[in-house]
Amino acid sequence: MADDDRDPVPGTTHVRSDLAGPYRPADTKDVLQPIAPVNPVPPPGVRVSDADLGEEIRRCLALDGRLARANIAVTVHEGVVTVEGVTSTEFQRSLVTAKVNTVPGVLNVRNLLLVR
Repeated sequence: MADDDRDPVPGTTHVRSDLAGPYRPADTKDVLQPIAPVNPVPPPGVRVSDADLGEEIRRCLALDGRLARANIAVTVHEGVVTVEGVTSTEFQRSLVTAKVNTVPGVLNVRNLLLVR
């Protein structure tokens, strides 16, 4: 067996990245990872109104002391959340996206926060 054919860890399978379709462009060997679904679909069993979802997101953000000084506005349209406003660090900006994504019913996050 050639070195390239061996599994790096017993019980696992090694797959070359040039075989990772269907998102791989036909003329390259690069793997294109989608960042957001083209047509977002809510998780099974999760039906939350935009108003309820917005309230839950605001509560989630308010409970995190690391965001206490951030000025954040939240709007929701069909499960797609837009956050706008100002944070003092890039960490806070990224944290908002991570926190919002944990709320059931969120399909996508548009982070328009500015760092100042």
